[in-house]
Amino acid sequence: TIEKACNLITEAGKNGGELVVFPETFIPGYPAFYTGGWETPPSEWAPYMAALQDNSVVFNSADTVMLGEAVKQAAVYAVIGCNELDDRPGSRTVYNTLLYFSPDGKLMGRHRKLMPTYTERTYWGWGDASDLQVFDTDIGRIGGLICGENTMILLKAAMMQKGEEFHIAVWPGVWSGQGRAHI
Repeated sequence: TIEKACNLITEAGKNGGELVVFPETFIPGYPAFYTGGWETPPSEWAPYMAALQDNSVVFNSADTVMLGEAVKQAAVYAVIGCNELDDRPGSRTVYNTLLYFSPDGKLMGRHRKLMPTYTERTYWGWGDASDLQVFDTDIGRIGGLICGENTMILLKAAMMQKGEEFHIAVWPGVWSGQGRAHI
């Protein structure tokens, strides 16, 4: 998925893009296995959770360096939705995260979803709002929220108060092609 993201970033740069945005959890994908429900035995979903952890992005890792290189070559800003594996030693917590890159390929920061929705709480940790920020860029002030956060009035008001000009509102990219989500 990272290679696919890098190719799309390169293509956007060649086509004059300035801001490239990927949907919620583009890397490695939305963990739709949660539909089993709260009573699903762990033996049924544990292999999927382990695979999600193993394929999640670690902040400031070889994965983010690879993405940063593509961003730098394309000379764009990029906001990438991903599953992020906590970088604390011994932690296996996965967060639903937005990564923000500047045109020089550097990570400007990240935002972890504050409150996973419904059964998403079985596989994503909760953010703490310490990373809720707006980035001052030469194309405008960029900020964003993830999925259900975009329906939280006080959270949106906080982003407005921070001077947000470009609001990145990401949702899962799981669509049937007929205008209806299959989540």
